[in-house]
Formats: sequence, C-alpha cells, structure tokens
Amino acid sequence: MKKLYLYTAFHFNLAFSSIPEEQYPLVIDYCYWPILELLEEFPELKLGLEFSGETLEAIAKIDHTYIEQLKEHIGNGQAELIGAGYSQIIAPLWPEKINFKNLAIGNKVYKDLLGLTPKSAYINEQIFSNGNVDLYLENGYENIIMEFNNSAIYNNFAKEVPYQSHKLKGEIGEINLVWNNSIAFQKFQQYIFAWIEKEEYLDYILSHYNSEGDRSFLLYGSDVEIFDYKPGDYDYRFFSQSNKEIKKIYDLIDTLLKNEKVELVIPNYVAENFNSDQIIELGTSEYPLICKKQPKYNAVRWAVSGIEDTKINTKCYQIYNKINQNEFINPDNIGSNEWKEMVYLCGSDFRTKTTEDKISMFHEKAGAISQKLDKNINYYKSRNSKEEEIFIINFNKELWSEGLPYEVKLKFDKGKFYYNDLNVLADGKEILFQLEQVEFYRDNSIRTCVLALALPQILPGEKIKIHIIEGEANFRLPEVKLDGNRIITDQVNISFLDRKPGIIEGLSFPQIDNQLVLGTIPHGYYDHIKYSPDFFSGHTIIRDTNLKKITDLDNSEIIYPDDLNRYPVRIPVKSKIKGDFGVLWKVYYIYTTLAKVDISYYFRFNDLNPIYFRTGIFTVNPEFFNFQNLKYTTINGGKEEKYKFGKMSFDHTEMVSLDISANTSLGATEGWVSIEDNLKGVVFWHDNSELYSVPMLSYKNLSDNYFLRITHSISESDDTGRIFWRGHSKCRFSISGFDIRNRQRHLEKISLYNKGLLVIQ
Repeated sequence: MKKLYLYTAFHFNLAFSSIPEEQYPLVIDYCYWPILELLEEFPELKLGLEFSGETLEAIAKIDHTYIEQLKEHIGNGQAELIGAGYSQIIAPLWPEKINFKNLAIGNKVYKDLLGLTPKSAYINEQIFSNGNVDLYLENGYENIIMEFNNSAIYNNFAKEVPYQSHKLKGEIGEINLVWNNSIAFQKFQQYIFAWIEKEEYLDYILSHYNSEGDRSFLLYGSDVEIFDYKPGDYDYRFFSQSNKEIKKIYDLIDTLLKNEKVELVIPNYVAENFNSDQIIELGTSEYPLICKKQPKYNAVRWAVSGIEDTKINTKCYQIYNKINQNEFINPDNIGSNEWKEMVYLCGSDFRTKTTEDKISMFHEKAGAISQKLDKNINYYKSRNSKEEEIFIINFNKELWSEGLPYEVKLKFDKGKFYYNDLNVLADGKEILFQLEQVEFYRDNSIRTCVLALALPQILPGEKIKIHIIEGEANFRLPEVKLDGNRIITDQVNISFLDRKPGIIEGLSFPQIDNQLVLGTIPHGYYDHIKYSPDFFSGHTIIRDTNLKKITDLDNSEIIYPDDLNRYPVRIPVKSKIKGDFGVLWKVYYIYTTLAKVDISYYFRFNDLNPIYFRTGIFTVNPEFFNFQNLKYTTINGGKEEKYKFGKMSFDHTEMVSLDISANTSLGATEGWVSIEDNLKGVVFWHDNSELYSVPMLSYKNLSDNYFLRITHSISESDDTGRIFWRGHSKCRFSISGFDIRNRQRHLEKISLYNKGLLVIQ
C-alpha cells in the first residue's frame, strides 16, 4: 500500500515577542514538555523539533532535565534536531557576515548542549531569498525547511512539487529543500483550537494521500507556545483549562499512527527519500523575499513597521560597523560574546509585538555594546593621533579606489584656520577638496566643518596622512556649468523642474549614455490612463493617519550655488520645503569627476505617526534601457541575486489592506539596488547605519512600453504598530551609473563606501 509520509517541524521559541521572561518556566511546563513527552507516549513516533541556540540556552538555565531528555530522544532517532542559528534573525534583512555568525554560533550551542549539529535548518520567520543558500551550506546544513504556499504564488510548480523534496542551488553547492506549508499547519491549529471538527481535519490530511504513489506532506511546522498557553495572556492564572489542547494533539497523533495509510517521519527522511533532484528557485522578481502565511506577514513587518523597527535596525547597523572597525583595530576585541550580542539584537521578536521589558532589554544591551566598541575605537585613536595631523585608515579588506569621495568631520581650535586660506594634502600631494557645513568662531575662524575629499588610492589595512595647510590650492578645477535650472559636469547632466523646485526634471551620465536615465515622466507619456499623470523623481510621500497625502512637490524653493569654483568635488543644490509634517531641507550633490548624484534629506518633524513614510523615489526613463535585457540585482543577506523584468507586473508599495501598508520589499543589505541591461546600469544606494530603509520596486508591463520606479521606505504600518517621528532625522540616497564592463568594480566601490573608513584627528 502506498503511504502519506507526514513530518513535523515544531518551532520552539522562548524569544516569542509577547512572552514575558517571567513566564518562560510556565511555557516550558505547559508547552515544551508535553511535546517531548509525546515521544515517551508513542515510541514509534518520530518528530522534527526546531530550537534556536538562544532558546536552548534559556531552557538549560531553567530546566536542564529537559535538555537531557531532548538529547536522549535525538540520540535514539525519535527526534530530529532542526537548527535555526543562535537568534531568530531574518537573513534577507541583515548583512551576510551577521547571518553567517548567527548560524555558526547556533551550531556551537547545539554542540555544547546536545553533542551534535543539525542537518536541517528551519528558515527563520520563514523569510528567504535566493542568495541565502550558501550561508547554510557553509555551516554544514544539508536541508532547509521553507514554506511552499508563498513560494508557489509566482512559480508555476507542477502538481507533485508540494509532495516532494527538491534542491536549491547556491554558488558553492546545492541544498535540499523540505516544504513547510502554512495552510497545513493552520489547519492543524484550527482543529486543536476547536474551530473545526476532527473529521474535517482528517479529511483534509487524507486528501493529500495518493493511492498511486507515496507522498510526503507537512503535518505541523509552526509555534509550540500557542497550545494550552496564549503568549502574554494571564489565562493560565485566572482561567486555566489544564492541558485540553495538548490532549487533542495526543489523540490526533494516536489516530494517525493507527492509520495504515500514514507514517510519521522526520524532515531529513523526506529530504533523503522524496527528493526529486530537481533544482528550483523560490524568489522571483515580483516576490524576491518569500514569506509565510498571509500577506501581512511580509518582510516589511520586521524591517520598517512596528513601534520602532527603523530606529532599532539603524542602531544594529551602526553596531555592526563598529564591530568591523574593532576587528581591524585589535581582533582580540571581538570574540564570540560580541557577535552573540550582535545577532541577539538582530532577533526578529524585538520588532513585532514585543513586551516593554524586552524592548528595554534591547536598548540596554545595544547601549552597552555600543559604548564598549566606542571605547575601544577612541582608545585606538588616542594612541595613534598626532597633533595637527589627520590619518584616514582603510580598515576594510578591499582597495579604496582613487577619486572615491569621502566626508571627514573636523573640529579646529579658535584662530587656527580661516575659510579662504586652506589647502589639503594627502601624503604630501594636493587632492580635490571642499569645505561644507562650516561653523565659525566669533573671529570668523573655522570651528567645525565637513571636509569633502576626493581621496587617493588606499590599500587594505593602510593609511594616508591628511595635512591641512594655509595657502591657496593649486589643483585644476573641473569644468562645471550652471545653465538656468541645469548643472552640467563632465560626468553628470541634471536639470530641475521650474514649476516644482527641488524635483529632478532629468538626469543623465554623459560618459555612459546621453539618454536620460531618470527624471520626470510628463503627463500623457503613457497611453494607459492609470499611468497618464506626471511621475516625478527625488521626492517624498507621506500618508498620515487621516489618509492625507503629504509630499515635498509643492511649497518648495531651490537655491543654486553662487560660485561654482568653491565646489571642485561636488556641487550642492539646496531645496527647502515647509509642510504639515514639519520642515525638510533637501540637498543634491552633483559630482564633478564621477557619474554620481547624492540626495541628502534633513527632516525636522512635527509629531508624525504616518501610515507610511517613503522617500528617495526615482522614476526610470523607459527609453534608457534595452527592455529585452532589463533586470535588477541586489544582495539580500547572502550572495548577489539577479531578477529579470518580464511580462508580470508588480508593485511592492501596494497596500495589502487598510492596515497593512505594503506587500513586500527588497533587503538590499549591502545598501544598493542595480537596474541594468546588457550594456549599462544605474545603482541606487543608501547607508543603513545613517537611517535604515528598504527599497521597493514598482513595475508595470505596458505591452510596448514599461513603467519602473524605485522607492525607499523609512516606515510602514501593520498590526504590530507604526513608528512615531519627532525632531530631527537625516538620510541620503545616491544614484550612480556604470558601463557594464566596469559593473563588478563599481558595485564593490559602493559596498566599500558604505563600510566607511576610520578617521583619526
């Protein structure tokens, strides 16, 4: 007789956002022990049990007997340990190095507490991107467990695909894919919660039985903490119903074990015995970050929603940068404890309906490690600083290319330097520089400034000496022209709208292509009535709680520089906007020797609690690219991913419902998204350590034409809350162009720029 092989991936997570730490012992007693004791009750039963390293450590502190019992059942083959890393972090939202460390630290905890490392990994929060495969291979995993239902939305899978294991391909090898299934585990929950009858549930399970061939199918693959306990509630204290739901699980298992059509197995058995050996991909251009369950559980939920996701994600990226600097200063400064703190802070459960105590713990730990890292950096600077000298150190493993710009914030003693009497040398040679954001003492000498430099080449691990001297600079000024609303350099040609100052009319990079790469698409350009209005570039859109749309398209003014010769590195064009949200200063920097434009946003918010807050919005000129070869590339926490634009239209910014403001995003964990064809490309980049944001793409195939826009979201809203903004915030987005022959080096420069340099003054 053919059989339906059922398997489980019970998800144990004491970090569950709404479970207070004081209730951890209760969860272990009410939820964790009964699942483990199933294996005592039914010796023939086999279960997959998933724990993060953090959860195992917490259990070991509270009830080490549980660890010993778990170890015994894993040893006798009844249970398969499923891994998840140390912390439940969402890989597509964090840099590859953080993800690798998370899995490696998790493996150490598994080895220390249970004596082995797992073969199978449960994808955290069931959010996955195609470039994540190698992370698991490099950490010894053979299988990953990921949800089928959302993976199937844009993939035309064959009928038997959900009943088999398959393979995913990385750069260094292949990994087995075992399916989770949201409909299946939600049906399980509905039966246990008495929403449906047992007969209906069994009919559902057996509907997947096939008399003509064996199949595998998920029985359960979600939370354990919801049975006979409701996270954060006090029902256990005031209205305990004993183990009513656990008893139903026992009864169900007993029924299934007695059914000759069914056999219960572990996920690794499915990977080995039901493998199609077919290589498939999960992510698509429409849906690159595959998620779980219904659309509200998309990646935006953990990226820029919640009460303060954007702010705590910014803090984590800042700490990550400091860890990288500390590793260069003294590798002994950074060990497993520092990385464990880092991945702990990236945990997904801080970003949803977390308790006040847990979010306070986040800020306490983030503050402590940040202070420690700053102390190490400041000590290193004090030991290596010399009076009247500035050193810039390339602490990265990559070469800093000649001409790549950098900003240095400086402070001088009173009377030391005056504005019009400076020159800058790098290792004794003149370089292009300019002073920005200058503040003066009362005698008109410079107190502080930002020094924008076109740096020489800096080898990995090497430093250059910056020497500021009195005297006039002798370098040759790049040719720059201001013609009405247009600024022209050798590398950039940009114009601004007269009727909406501060909005890009058109931008091109002449050394790459004279055609406009982006700007304003005028009314009537598209025949499609939905796309007939004007579409702008360089603006911000905020939707407030009253559904009012707030933009910086009106009530703005623009300020062009009086003397272009004062700006040999980059030309600033400033725009001021006053609105209901507060005040926005927007500064465009047009580079003189690079195909690059920056847009810096300086917000001063009145009290703002928006439904969404999106900025860095750019509309691509559809005539710039060869549509047949048009694609976008980015990095979502692992290796680079490429997605071709095709017939299917999509819009990541589209609302799921009135209370779910977006349906997905990119991770862009290296800070860039590239849109390119077979000849040229344009990169949109940002720095997550300044203010975290996620890019979203809107694409419409219009038969003989297309519409394409990129938006950077700073905050969205869903059932976990929305972010409150008050006071000052700033962020910057950059646009740069490249010839396809220089593509790889161009993208490496961007990643390096976002990592930064170490400045000693």
